[in-house]
Amino acid sequence: MDGHASAGGLGVTGRERIAGLHPLTFALAVQVVIWTVGPALIFGNLHADTLEAAYWGRDWALGYAKHPPMATWLMDLALRTGLQPIFALMLLSQLTVAATAFFVWRIVRFFGSRQTAALAVLLYVVSPAATVYAVQINHNSLLAPFWAATAYLGLLFLEERRWGHAVLLGLVAGLGVLTKYELLFVLVSLLTLGAVTPRYRPAFRHPASYLAALVFLLVIAPHVWWLDANRWPSLSRAMGSEKIDSVNALNLSAVNLIVGLFTLLSVPCALLLGTMRQRADDMITSAPGHRMMASVIGFAPLGVLILGAVGTMQVLKPLWVLPLTSTVAVALAVLFPAGGAGEGLSVKRTALIICGASVSVFAGFAIYLVVAGAIGKPLTAYAADTKKLAEATQSFWVEHRKTPLACVVVADRKIGPSGVLWLKERPDFVDFSSVGWQTPAQIGECRRSGAIAVIADGANILDRFPAACRASIRRIEVPTAPGMGKVLFPLDLVYIPPEEDPRCPDG
Repeated sequence: MDGHASAGGLGVTGRERIAGLHPLTFALAVQVVIWTVGPALIFGNLHADTLEAAYWGRDWALGYAKHPPMATWLMDLALRTGLQPIFALMLLSQLTVAATAFFVWRIVRFFGSRQTAALAVLLYVVSPAATVYAVQINHNSLLAPFWAATAYLGLLFLEERRWGHAVLLGLVAGLGVLTKYELLFVLVSLLTLGAVTPRYRPAFRHPASYLAALVFLLVIAPHVWWLDANRWPSLSRAMGSEKIDSVNALNLSAVNLIVGLFTLLSVPCALLLGTMRQRADDMITSAPGHRMMASVIGFAPLGVLILGAVGTMQVLKPLWVLPLTSTVAVALAVLFPAGGAGEGLSVKRTALIICGASVSVFAGFAIYLVVAGAIGKPLTAYAADTKKLAEATQSFWVEHRKTPLACVVVADRKIGPSGVLWLKERPDFVDFSSVGWQTPAQIGECRRSGAIAVIADGANILDRFPAACRASIRRIEVPTAPGMGKVLFPLDLVYIPPEEDPRCPDG
């Protein structure tokens, strides 16, 4: 049975443990390179949510206004590598994709052959979550490896009930919750699987289960303390950022659910249809209970998500389904397997499909961005050449001060914060388009250090900075990145002197 150890255990062969001999390793490397180097070469900007999470990292905290801290910590560590910022963040995003794919493989090896596990990896790594949405690196995308690892370690513990697995499960699940609270949905699914699978039920009486729970609580305890000290901001937002308080809101939630399901299922289903003639039956997936267990792991989190949104009367957001992509790929592969024992869709063939699909999807995404720029409607989140903005901001500061630039004041989430990304000093900034970035303490620091204000669309933010040198306003036009069209994004730069030396230059 293709090296499968038992009906329910991990069938991992010695060859599989040697990553260099596995064709999927090469395919994942191709995926990482394409979706890291490609965006780094053609993008001039990043998505606003990416910038928001990354720049909270200037001040490490146990929590932030919108989300728990792990995603911000990871982005900040990536930015501290000294690599080009867009490259560093895209590399972080794709390394999480590769890590998620590894755990997808390991999960399916509970229930299926090597061929079926490779098929699950294919269904995941060419999905929107691992490609076009991965370039919007945020809490949803960074949750993916913790999500898949928790599912894998949970299954491993249910199968073997070892103390070491219990510790790892509690640790990884805790770190996942520190990334996004949605990780709890996969824990609920694991508990459900344990309850409905007779041979897993003894785990509820095993003392190692309580060790896993203790480790989990210890990991999240500092964040819970922070939540309590700060009136539970991110948890309150997660529980009810947009309530269903009207028929229109209910309709919006229903439409969002349909969009989310399409995002979650369209590409995997298309791949299953496209490979149908190459695949064959997998005897391992036919073992008693295997398809049921894989279905619980794959689809129960979606049910919990929908029930949670209904129970809290929240408008469901399409991006909430992205972390579920890995476990849905597991379920679909087990339900529609790739074959086994040398029959069906081979691992090598699947790896080649991954390489071709990765190239094709990125090419299509790049063409879409270029065409949008060519017709004069570029996507600001990717097209604006914010490196030029950073150079202009730095130059404007140097004209007035010899000290390092410590603060940038912005009033445009799509372009303004991006300019800070390229500055070596990594100054703080106050974003007047986001409540979380305009605290009195931040404004006070900017007043003391001095700043450059980056203003778009005539935004009136200088009332908070009465010392701003309005006569110093300089209009700049940020171009689109090369190949993204010839649209210009007009912005104004304003010098704000420090309190210790409030003189303005002559107008």
